[in-house]
Amino acid sequence: MNYLSDPYKILNSIVPYEVFEENNKIIKIWKTNYGVSFEDHGCGFIWFYKYNNMKDTDFFTNEDKLGTISGSDIKNVIKQLKNNQNKLKNKPTSIQNLETLTGKTAYRKHNLFGGWHIIDKEKYSIINNPFSCNLYYTKGENNFEVWFMDKEEEPRGYQTIEEIETLLKEYKYISN
Repeated sequence: MNYLSDPYKILNSIVPYEVFEENNKIIKIWKTNYGVSFEDHGCGFIWFYKYNNMKDTDFFTNEDKLGTISGSDIKNVIKQLKNNQNKLKNKPTSIQNLETLTGKTAYRKHNLFGGWHIIDKEKYSIINNPFSCNLYYTKGENNFEVWFMDKEEEPRGYQTIEEIETLLKEYKYISN
């Protein structure tokens, strides 16, 4: 797989790119109708993304609307968005279920494309990666990375909602 040219064909099939110059450097930007733009700054297989028109999505800060993504992940993301145009805009059912279970609001995970983060400061952190991007300990909508920061040394990867619920009860963060 050619990681340098991998995303060009699929991006060009959905929208033409715009060219900008910044600090004497050419930047190509594909502004999709899916709520995200992808930017090629000429850094090889590392690209940038920016969420657009995501007013109903919870972010900690405006910086959380930006991040890096690999060219191969862009190809995977676009295929998923072609099948479900609202996947990026809507919280997965699994995240909604965890919000109900924990009583916490999920926010976009910084620098993890399409990822969600539920956190109870100094107690636990739960991350979901519905687009299966990057190398986190989670893949898809129905498994999570969870770290009980005050109880465990390392995060646990690929946990189901049922496993997380059991651990939340065991550590007495939610009632039985």
